[in-house]
Amino acid sequence: MNKAPEAKKEAISANEQNKIRIKKLKDVERENNVTRHYFDEVLEYLDYNLSEFNMDENFEESNEEYNREEDKDDEEISRND
Repeated sequence: MNKAPEAKKEAISANEQNKIRIKKLKDVERENNVTRHYFDEVLEYLDYNLSEFNMDENFEESNEEYNREEDKDDEEISRND
């Protein structure tokens, strides 16, 4: 019976670590979107089109989607605390 509180602590710790990893992953995704936007600007200046490279994702839309997902994550973390 002593194992139950210990298992609960381990589960909470694993859950917190998972939330941290998800946050880091989303930060990397956001950095990727910023980099993609930068290359879009450079290529546009050089008169290239990103669709030629199959990279025509709209930066603003993906950034808004990221922010919505981040808000959902923050709400979920608040509910679980």
